[in-house]
Amino acid sequence: MEPAIVHHIPVCPFSQRLEILHEIDLGFINANSIAEIMTGALKQIRTLFACEQASALLFDHTTNEVLILAVEAALPSLIQTGERYPLSPGFWTEFGTGQISVIDDLTALPTTGNAYHRVRQDGMRSSLRALLTHLGQPLGLLILNAATPYYFTVEQQTVAAQLANQLAVALQQRLLVDDLAQYVAKVEEMRQFRQAFLDGFPANVAVLA
Repeated sequence: MEPAIVHHIPVCPFSQRLEILHEIDLGFINANSIAEIMTGALKQIRTLFACEQASALLFDHTTNEVLILAVEAALPSLIQTGERYPLSPGFWTEFGTGQISVIDDLTALPTTGNAYHRVRQDGMRSSLRALLTHLGQPLGLLILNAATPYYFTVEQQTVAAQLANQLAVALQQRLLVDDLAQYVAKVEEMRQFRQAFLDGFPANVAVLA
């Protein structure tokens, strides 16, 4: 096993963490979509961790897939926003009962049939994943990738968990807003259909509405 590498990365300043949390809150207020919220947050998060890639994924529990909501990368990446792919077998067991899963060296994983194939092709060597969970329900995933093996420290894992919790709240709130908007649109569509149906009758015909 490759020995742990000592990083000369400054400790994440508390003020910078607060700034990111504030940006997430502002994103929820100002953004028009979940993707916009996540894109704004990922820019701040990748800077905070000084890593090469950050992405946010949404779980689709109906199809057992994940949707890539947003990607923030230092260089062009094979991972693209809007893509869907199935959850890998054993995905949930990798977290156990925790919120964070870290892979210290991606090159130690099998080279085929692996969800990290494109990440390795991007030149990444280590990965941190944090579940976005609301009231015990996993909604999505925050992923941080670095080109250096053994990159993510215990403290960084703690900070990632805190940020993931805030992202989960914003994600849940936005999902509720989107669901409400869809419901309102459906009600309006039904109202217009009903009105068009009634308008089709002659004016002198009584219609029970």
